[in-house]
Formats: sequence, structure tokens, C-alpha cells
Amino acid sequence: MRDSIRLRTRARLAYTACRRSRCSRGCFRELLAVAVLIAALSSACENPLAPELCGAVADQVVPVGGAVSVRVCFNDENGDGVSLASRTSDGTVATVTVRGRVVTVTGVRGGTATVTVTARDPGGLSATVSFGVIVPGIVRLTDRHGLMPAWSPDGTRIAFLGRVPETGDTGDGSIFVMNADGSGVKRLTKSISAVAPPAWSPDGTRIVFTTRDFEIYVVNADGSGEANLTNNADWDVYPAWSPDGTRIAFVSDRDDDIEIYVMNADGSGTTNLSNSHGRDDWPAWSPDGSRITFTSRRGDDIDIYVMNADGSGVTNLTNNPALDLWPAWSPDGGRIAFRSGIPFSADIQVINADGSGATNVTNNPEYVYGSVPRWSPDGTRIAFTSADRNNTEIHVVNADGSGEATLTSTAGTVFGDHAWSPDGRTIAFSSNHSSSGFHVYVVDVSFFGKAAKRATR
Repeated sequence: MRDSIRLRTRARLAYTACRRSRCSRGCFRELLAVAVLIAALSSACENPLAPELCGAVADQVVPVGGAVSVRVCFNDENGDGVSLASRTSDGTVATVTVRGRVVTVTGVRGGTATVTVTARDPGGLSATVSFGVIVPGIVRLTDRHGLMPAWSPDGTRIAFLGRVPETGDTGDGSIFVMNADGSGVKRLTKSISAVAPPAWSPDGTRIVFTTRDFEIYVVNADGSGEANLTNNADWDVYPAWSPDGTRIAFVSDRDDDIEIYVMNADGSGTTNLSNSHGRDDWPAWSPDGSRITFTSRRGDDIDIYVMNADGSGVTNLTNNPALDLWPAWSPDGGRIAFRSGIPFSADIQVINADGSGATNVTNNPEYVYGSVPRWSPDGTRIAFTSADRNNTEIHVVNADGSGEATLTSTAGTVFGDHAWSPDGRTIAFSSNHSSSGFHVYVVDVSFFGKAAKRATR
């Protein structure tokens, strides 16, 4: 509009000059040029262009109490500046604010919503873009102290470390089980305390765990049959069931070195598998039970190794200067996820089971990835915890490294291990987000990788 006014003024001045000037031909050429420009501007005014979106905006995953900022870009072909306004379809699920070109979405409660951003130019023309917002629902299951939850193979129960209310001792560490909805809490162990996550046998009838005295015990899922499997004065920790439930791999220093051992499920037949002069830790069985991966320090580096289930064929898979820890097999046995980096800054990597194809699936050096990466039951996603400057939270990323999302915003600490439900719809974890201490929670991940379709819990 301002350009049009300037040109019309220029045309009047040119016309006046032409009448006063003897150089009429040059003046009228000037008038003709101005007329063409005026016609073009008039056409633009008659056919103004609305703002145009630079690119689509992806759906956003926002944790309850957390916020995600999204930069939204619109162009205006007329050269006018645009202003943005935003709204949410459900303010009880997520709120939205806009500042400049940045839209900030804050999660309120579990559910889904749609955010619409409108760009408007000075002439009143507008354009909009919408994107889905998914806020994972989080449900607290325990009304007492609870740590390190583990799902039963059939997904109907959760085992965890709990406190006996009458003792008031937060480190009591008795093994409890409850139904998947938090009901039916039952204490299984009476005289011993666990210090590491309980592990269900593949058939769901028994639970193995490490005690405060660094012995490995087993108890039936109904609380009967409590038994010390190692019964050894040395250090025995990190038990892991073989897929067929007949053997248990574990870590022990009974031969003066920290080694990977295996025993029968009743505690008999203990055998040193790794038998090295290094430190061997964190055994994990391949899904078919033929191999065991583990962390080992042999020389200056801590690497991921694999060996056959009888201890033969030991192979260094990573062989690099980084600190490689906590290997976990993919459900199909073809890949291994692990933490790789330095003590206070690391990423999650995935490597093929033969050591080839190492790939970072996270790439954020500001984070410290602080737990065993856990594959989803279908092998498409990996859950892990990470600590930034303030909190420790649960994240999920696609196995190819795309689509990383933060699931929790606890303003506290997600403690210890976390566990996918067998159907892949929820992840159980423990956190001290509540003022009453650590509790067991589940977060809904059934939305992951899908468009927002429905409200979650």
C-alpha cells in the first residue's frame, strides 16, 4: 500500500514536470513506466496473497508438567510481517503460548489435544497449521515405598522392592508383588532384604533377586519356597534367567576376579564362564539362550563382549576407548543396545550381534544416560533414563534413532531400572516425584509412533 502511494505521487510529479518540460518524449516514457508499475501494484492489491506455511509441524510428545517449544514458520509473499496466535483443543490436557515464532506447549494431564497456530498479516489475511499433542498418562500404583518394578511374563503382576510400613526403614527391601493396577499388594519375603531389581522366571512362577548380603535368593511368586541359591561368603549379584528358565547367569568374585558364572535354577552346577583376569559384569542372555553378552574390562577399556552359553567363543564387539556398559539384546537377537561414552556424558548405541554396524540412536552430550537400555517387546523402540542438570527422566526413541521423546517430567529422580509391560503399552518405573518418597508408577506409551487418536489415562 505504501509503495502504491509513493508511485502515484511519483506519477503526479512526472506529469507536472512533463507539462513544464520541453523533453516531452522522455517524460512520457517515465509516465508509461510508472503507469505499468501502478497497474502491477493494483493487481496485487486486488489479488493479495495470504501467509504461507514453510513446512508441516510434527506431532509433539509432552510429559505431564513438562514443556516442548516448537518453532513455526510462515512466509508472506507480499513482504508483510505476520503475527502468530495459538489455541489448544483441550486446555485440561495441554496449554499453549506463543512468543514471536516459538510456540510452547505444556502438558497438564494424560491425553491428546490439537494445537492450532494462526498467522495473520496486516491486511487481515491468515493461514493456519495444526499439530497433535500427546501427553503420556502417568498413574501411581503404590501407596507405600516402592522401587525397581519388574513385570511378570504374562503382564498381570508387578514385583518390586518395598518397605514394611511398621519398620519405617526406607531400605527394608522386602520383595512385594501386586496386580498390574496396583491392587492386591502382597509381601513375599520376610527375613531378607533385596538391593537389586527382582527378576521373574520365564514361566512366571519364581522370582530371583540379590540380597543385602550379596547372596542370590529365589522365592516362589506366592511367597513360598524362599531359598539361598549361592550360599557363599563372596560377592554374588546380578542374576539373569536363561530363556528356558533352567539356568541363572550371575556375577561373582569368588575366584578373586569378578567373573560371569552360571548355575542351575536350583543353585547346583555353578560354573565360571568368563574365566578372565579382567572384570566381567552385567550378563544378558540372547533370546534363544545360545549366547551371553556382558561388559568386560580387559586392559584399559571397558567394552561389550559376547560368548557362547558354555563360555566359549568370547568376542569383543565394541573394542573402542569409550566406556561401554549395560548391554541388552533386541527381541529377535539380531542387535544389542548399550550405553557408550564417558562417565558423565554418554549416548545409547545399537550394534549388530556380530559387532558390525555400530550406530548412535541418541546424540545429546549434555545428558548422562544412566540405566540399562530396554527394548520394547516388538523391538521397534528403546527406553532409557537420562539425567540432565536437574532431574532423571524416562525417554523413548525408535530403534533407528528417530522420534526421541521424553515420557516423564518428575521434578525428581527416576530410580533404578524400568520395565516394559509384555504388551508394550506401558513402562513401569519408580520415582520420588511424590513428597512421600519413592513409589512405583506406570506411564502410557501406547501412543508412541502413532497419530493422536484418543485420550490416555
